[in-house]
Amino acid sequence: MKAFQLVKQIDEFDAPFVALSLNLNTYLWSGDKRLKNGLKDLGYDKVIETDSLLEIRNALD
Repeated sequence: MKAFQLVKQIDEFDAPFVALSLNLNTYLWSGDKRLKNGLKDLGYDKVIETDSLLEIRNALD
């Protein structure tokens, strides 16, 4: 329900993905800028994009 409340004004079809990240208490990996920005506007900032993941990986090398 919390995931649906977060995404209902952005894209309700993203609710299962947000629900999974909430349940696992982890970041949501998504390239969907509309979703990322919409969630950020609602105070949910646990969204990460591929570019950020690559930066983290490269920093570990």
